Amino acid sequence: VILILIQLRMLTLFCCLITEEHHKAVECLKKVLEKFPDTVEALKMLGALYIHLRKYDEAEQPLQRAVRLRPDDYECWADLALVLERKDVTEALHAYSEAIHQMQRQNVPVPQELWNNLGTSGI
Repeated sequence: VILILIQLRMLTLFCCLITEEHHKAVECLKKVLEKFPDTVEALKMLGALYIHLRKYDEAEQPLQRAVRLRPDDYECWADLALVLERKDVTEALHAYSEAIHQMQRQNVPVPQELWNNLGTSGI
């Protein structure tokens, strides 16, 4: 029953994203996280959606929680770094470094953009 509920919420979410009803998608993700606060995929999606909406302050909390729950998720680290660039360069550099480290550990090619972000975050 719980899995079906999550799947229905995610289906609703995708419908909202396809129709570009981003604020409804945010509300849908929040409802999922109210019932299942450790759902990393929902946390990642909420953070990414807030980034898309340029709500960087709101994106930080779900992404911080996601990296605590799944520290090997390089996508979470990269998104978190992007958010942190706006407020704490030192933390952003750490997050970029961690994203690169996890990608290398998992034999995932590191995009040049990520190396560039690591190099320019300190400016």
